[in-house]
Amino acid sequence: MPAKYYTVSKDGDGSVAVNVPSFKIMARGALAEVKGICKTFETVSTGITEKFNSKKHRSGVEVEFEADGVVIDVYLSILAGEKIVEVATNVQTAIHDMIENMTSMRAKAVYVHVVDIDFE
Repeated sequence: MPAKYYTVSKDGDGSVAVNVPSFKIMARGALAEVKGICKTFETVSTGITEKFNSKKHRSGVEVEFEADGVVIDVYLSILAGEKIVEVATNVQTAIHDMIENMTSMRAKAVYVHVVDIDFE
């Protein structure tokens, strides 16, 4: 069973723990600041999902807690004409910065999955 909370800090008086929806909100907030993203995926069709990793991506952001940090997967569509590597790097930087500013920790990894290119 996956963990529901990630402990950000502990001291003699107690600890601070952040839950999955909070990390998703932080990541989605960071995505709103990145130029070149068309949308994140609320759902990915069953065929695509099965080919890649059999997960459902309801919010376009998936969060997993590991012993040594938080791993975030982002599924998005990029506007045609944008440089994919540049947009993906900006997404990673924005999410790392948002999480660090809000929790004083860095995500272990941010994986950007470009699921579609939007030509409209």
